[in-house]
Amino acid sequence: MGVVDAVSTFIVNYYPWYEVVIEKANFRIPTRQYIRLSVKISLTVFVCCLGLSSLYLLSYIPSPYAGLFSQFIIFLPLAFIAFLFSISAFMIYPIIRKISLSNRLDKNLINLVAFLYSLSASGADIDEVFNRIVESFGKEDAFPFVQYLHYRTVLGWDVSRALKRVAERCPNDDLANIFSMLSHSVIVSEDFTPVIETLYNRILEIRRLNFEKKVSSLTFLSEIFVSSMVVLPVMAITILTIISMVGSSIFGMDPALMTALIVYLLIPLAAVFIVAASVGE
Repeated sequence: MGVVDAVSTFIVNYYPWYEVVIEKANFRIPTRQYIRLSVKISLTVFVCCLGLSSLYLLSYIPSPYAGLFSQFIIFLPLAFIAFLFSISAFMIYPIIRKISLSNRLDKNLINLVAFLYSLSASGADIDEVFNRIVESFGKEDAFPFVQYLHYRTVLGWDVSRALKRVAERCPNDDLANIFSMLSHSVIVSEDFTPVIETLYNRILEIRRLNFEKKVSSLTFLSEIFVSSMVVLPVMAITILTIISMVGSSIFGMDPALMTALIVYLLIPLAAVFIVAASVGE
């Protein structure tokens, strides 16, 4: 257990950002407990791999076990690699889960904030607003609001404390910023409508700018696609055809072979590259 605590402490002290990632991944177990459990399982994998290696050697190496130590050393890196794979999987999974939850919230972010703004403008208190949001969007797509209601009704926290905790665990940065701003605004005034309106307009402006950026990027990629898929191949094939008619070669290669490479290899690979580059946009 001492080794588990030592490795867990090392991760917590030298990688503090990892605790934030685990918090935003919204696991059902505490952050430190998840780190400790991942280290414990990974060390168990290491010991099991080492034990199985020892059994293999003891079973197949004849007496008097000549060279046992030298062969046993071979299995130490393998067991260490298994440990690294295990601990890496535990460390990568919260990052993947955080991104997945953030994308789920981002799909409905505009609708969530618009609904929040309309309900707050009607004069409803924040608990009633959050209840309506959960009823309208469902627990899966509005889980930060479910967490807030849990803190309020089950744990009995005040509004500001519940909002701060939800902001800490929210995987979407825009929505986390809204909860953080609300936690400060409810202390000053019960009317949080101006805060929601400001944040809603800010999100709309950011989305508009991102959309314009994507349109510009796609326009640039379309120009590259036309140039590389139509103009350049036609020019290259025309030049190679003329060279083949003359009977010359290029760097010792047959122009017909180069034409075939351009048509059947370079053009498809360039198309795949451009399509892959445009997927992110």
